[in-house]
Amino acid sequence: MLNGSDRIEGMPTEDISVREGTIRYDIRFLTRVPGGDDRMEIIVNVEVQNRDTPGYPIPKRGIYYGSRLISAQRGTVFKDQEYDRIKKVASIWICEDTALERSDAINEYRFVETCKRGEYREAEENYDLMRIVVMRLGQEGEQSGDDAIRLLSKVFSTEKSAEEKKAVLSDEFHIEVIEEISREVSQVCNLSAGIYDKGVQEGIQEGKREGALEVLFGLVKDNLLSIADAAKRANIECSVFEKEYMAYIK
Repeated sequence: MLNGSDRIEGMPTEDISVREGTIRYDIRFLTRVPGGDDRMEIIVNVEVQNRDTPGYPIPKRGIYYGSRLISAQRGTVFKDQEYDRIKKVASIWICEDTALERSDAINEYRFVETCKRGEYREAEENYDLMRIVVMRLGQEGEQSGDDAIRLLSKVFSTEKSAEEKKAVLSDEFHIEVIEEISREVSQVCNLSAGIYDKGVQEGIQEGKREGALEVLFGLVKDNLLSIADAAKRANIECSVFEKEYMAYIK
């Protein structure tokens, strides 16, 4: 198990395909199954969504990401007919702002074998290559009986300060809050999609457009948001946002 000083080494977050376009993952890393050999490794992708109804079904996007995680292994993990070398993948989707009836929920999607005739059974590791997990936090999450849902709900809360979140990690979940974790918790407080979406929209509605846009300009400058994503969050045309951003950085 990981403790407060352990780190997970990330993989490149950009997957570029001439035919299929570019995917920019939030987090992608390789982990090894405890007690397994070198081939018992899983490629894990974690995506944080500020809501679970973005205009398309999250599981479908998760399946697409999982498929890309598998196809991207060609030429790096395996080549030609070496399909036995394909590593299992897992795409985990954490949805912050979830309606009450869907909150405090974890749904898993995977391949299963259905034997239509005969007694033969294929080894599970030959087809169980993809897991999609959707975790919905929401209003009930902070009281969840599931530790993962409860921890994430409190860490991503828009109502708790950084100090309160650190206390939760230390006192409730017994995680050593070293300096690096402390900085990352503070960063979550400042950069959580739910937080800056809420702040930007409230700022624009209250006539504080300039200050609200400066928040987004800073995120774009730090490569934490694309211009297109920032313009969407500000609810203005991309070309207009880009023009104002260029003026801002000058």
